Amino acid sequence: MTKPANSALRKQAEEFLSSRRFQEAISTIRSMSPQDPFLLNRAGDVLQKAGLISDAVKSWTQAASLLVQEGFPGRAGGVLAKAIRSVPDRDDLRILQADAYLRARSEPDARLVLNDLASRETEVAEVALRKLVEITPSDAALRRRLVANLVGKGNVAAADTHWRPAIQGMICAGMLGEALALCDAGLKSGSRSVELRLMRGRALLALDKPILALEALRELASEIPGSPEIVGLVGECHLALGEAATARDTLSELLGPKSADTDARLSLIRFQSLEGRIDEALAELDAVLSGPAESATFLKVLDSLEEIGRRRPDNTAVLLMTARVQQNLGRRDAAARTYFRVAGIHRNRGEEELAEAVGVVASSLYAVASPIPRSEARALTRAEIADRLDRAAGSLKVATALVVATATEFGLACGLPDYRDQESLWQAFPSLRFAGLRFEDLARADRFDRNAEAAWGFYAHRRQDARNAPAHSGHRILRNWANRARDGAFAVTSSTDGLLSRAGWPLNSILEMYGGLDWNQCTSDCRTIPFPADDQPVNLIPDAIVARPPLPHCPNCGLLARPNIQMFDDPNWETSRFEQQLENFHGWLEHAMASPEARLVVVETVDSPQFPSIWPFISHLLQETHATRIRILGPNSPVSDEAIELPFSSAEALELLEGRLK
Repeated sequence: MTKPANSALRKQAEEFLSSRRFQEAISTIRSMSPQDPFLLNRAGDVLQKAGLISDAVKSWTQAASLLVQEGFPGRAGGVLAKAIRSVPDRDDLRILQADAYLRARSEPDARLVLNDLASRETEVAEVALRKLVEITPSDAALRRRLVANLVGKGNVAAADTHWRPAIQGMICAGMLGEALALCDAGLKSGSRSVELRLMRGRALLALDKPILALEALRELASEIPGSPEIVGLVGECHLALGEAATARDTLSELLGPKSADTDARLSLIRFQSLEGRIDEALAELDAVLSGPAESATFLKVLDSLEEIGRRRPDNTAVLLMTARVQQNLGRRDAAARTYFRVAGIHRNRGEEELAEAVGVVASSLYAVASPIPRSEARALTRAEIADRLDRAAGSLKVATALVVATATEFGLACGLPDYRDQESLWQAFPSLRFAGLRFEDLARADRFDRNAEAAWGFYAHRRQDARNAPAHSGHRILRNWANRARDGAFAVTSSTDGLLSRAGWPLNSILEMYGGLDWNQCTSDCRTIPFPADDQPVNLIPDAIVARPPLPHCPNCGLLARPNIQMFDDPNWETSRFEQQLENFHGWLEHAMASPEARLVVVETVDSPQFPSIWPFISHLLQETHATRIRILGPNSPVSDEAIELPFSSAEALELLEGRLK
C-alpha cells in the first residue's frame, strides 16, 4: 500500500499554502513520492479562494485521480464536485465523476450525474446514456432514449444493437404505441436492421393489428426464408386472426420432433403460451435452459418469459424461471427482486414455509453482490465446506497481522434497519413512506441547507439507534483474533454506526471509510477539525423525524454543524479525522509487513449489500500485499476459488472458525 507522504514536505506545503505562496506549495506537493491526494485537494480549495480557478480545477482533478487509484473512488467523486461547481461547462469532469461514483458502487450519485448529462443537447448525452444502459441493461426506457439519441444523430448502425431490448421492454411494459413509433422512426432513419423490422411486427401484433403485422413479416420472410423466429411470429398472426388451422400448418415444422434450433423452440414456446398451454411452454423453456446456452439465448428466453408473465402475472413457476434466467445473465439484483415477489405471493396465500425458503434465496443474492465478476461460482459439498473452514482456521493460526473489513452486517444482526433498503427504511420510519422519501433523498449534504431540522432528525435517530444496539458476538471473536496476532489487527469499515469502537476496538486501529456518526463538523469552511457529537446532544420531537432547535453548531464559528460522514453529492466532507485514521493504518501496515516472516490475513465479512463500496480499497490492499483472503459471503451463497470463500452469515462463520482455533 502507498505509504504516508513525507511529513516534512507535507508541513512545508501547508505553510506555503497558508502564506499564499501557491506555486511553491504545488511544486512541493508534486515533489512528494507518492503524492498526497488529500493535500492536493486542500491545495485546490486554497487556490479557488485565491481566484486561481484553472489551477484549482487541475489540483482537484489530480487529487481525484489519485484517490481512485488508491481505492477511494467515492471521495474522488466529492472532490470532482468542487471542480464542476467552479467550471460547470466541463462535461468531461462530470463523466469522470460518474465513473468514480460507479467504482464506489454509489449508483444513486452516478445516476444523478449521468441523467443530467443525458438530458442535454450535446455530444456527451450519448456517452451518458451508454453508461446508464451499462448500469441497468434491462431498463427499456434507457434503451429507448439511447436509440432515439442515436437515430436523431443519424448513427443508425450504432442503434441496431439496441432495438430488440428497447422495443421488447416497451411491449412488456404496455407501451405499445410508443414501441411502434420508435420502430417507424428507425425505419425512416434508413435502418434495415432485421431486429428492428422483426420487433415492428411484434409491436403490431401486440397492438392487435395482425394483418399489418403479417404483411410486414411476410416481406421479412421473403428476405430470410426459413427463419424460425419469423415463422413463429407469422403463426402467431394467424392464431390472432382466428385461423388456428393455418397457424398450425405454418408452424408444422416447429410442432414436430424437437428442433435443435433455439429460435425454433422459442417460437414453439410462444405458440404454446398463446394457446394457453403454459405448463407445456415452461417445460420446453426448461429444456432450452438445460442445454448449453449463451447470453443471447438467455435474453431471448427472458423475452419469452416476460410475454408469458404478462398473461400469467402471478404464476410462481414463470417467475421462478425468470429469476433463474436473470441469475444466468448476471442480473443478481433483478433476480433477487423477482424472488422477493415470489415470496410475497406465497405469503399472501398463507404458504409461510415456501415464502421463507424463497426469501432466503433472495437475500443470499443481495449478499454476494460484487463489483467484479466472480468466476465459476458454485455451491459446495459438506466436505468442501469443512476443508475451507480448516484452511481458513489454519491461515488465522499462523497470521502475524489481521485486517478485518466490515460493512453493516453486524448492525443489521443487532436489529438496526438497513437504511439503504427502501422497504427496511420505511418500516423503521413509516412517515417517510407517505412522503415517498428514499435513503438517497435523506442522506444528501445539501439537505442541511434546505431543511436542517429534518436533516438532523434523520441522523440523530440513526445515531440513537446505533448507540442502543446490543453488542454482537462477532466483534468479540474478531478482537480475540486480533489479540492472538503478533502485530495485532486493523478494522476497515464502510459503516458509520460506531459499533466497532463501542465493541472494544481501539480508536487508533479503526479506519472508517465514510466517517462516523459520533463526530460532527462545521457546514462552513472555517477549517475546524471534527469534534465529538456528545458535546452537543440533539433534541428530537417525539414521533417525528425532526430535531428541535437549538441544533448542533460549530464551536469555532457558531454556524450549523452536521455529522462528519460522507453523504451523497458531498464535496465538503471534512476529512482530517479520516486522514489521520488512514495515516495510522499505513503506519501499522508498514510495521506489520516489515518482517520477512510477515503473514497478513484479510477477513471480509461481506453479507451486506453495502460491502462493495469499500471493495476498491480492499482490492488495492490485496494487490499490494498478496495477503491471504477469507471472504464470508452470507448464508447459502455460491462460492468461487478466488479466495477462501465461506457460505455462512458472519456470526455463524466466525463462531465456526473460533471453534477450530480453540
